[in-house]
Amino acid sequence: MVSVERGWYNELGEPLVTLQLHIADDDYLPIEVLVDTGFNRGLLLFAGEARAARLPPTRSASAKLYLADGSPCSARSTFGYIRWMGELKEIEVLVVEHDRGERDKCLIGMELLKHTDILFGPDDFHIHALLPEGGQAG
Repeated sequence: MVSVERGWYNELGEPLVTLQLHIADDDYLPIEVLVDTGFNRGLLLFAGEARAARLPPTRSASAKLYLADGSPCSARSTFGYIRWMGELKEIEVLVVEHDRGERDKCLIGMELLKHTDILFGPDDFHIHALLPEGGQAG
């Protein structure tokens, strides 16, 4: 069976999906994220979500980051685990060093979305894992 993540659109038509961020053992934190194909990293969270997930930021991000409104921001990089396509996956996480504002969104980007197809429908969308060449669905 091919693994699928399901998403929906908010009132602004933005594509959203809920990720399950691993905290410990069988404990997960649901995080609503915007699917952003213009973001080349895996996952962007804000300080509040990182604290809730107990992610210790480990190093300053090397690239200068800008929010959607064009304002610069500082971020730290760490690693975490998410439930993705039915499996636990390690992912680099950029943590913006301030709490999320009312209009700010956590993001998933191309580092996580590569090797997937996204099928957009009128009311929702599906992210499908691509099979490796010669591979079979598991």
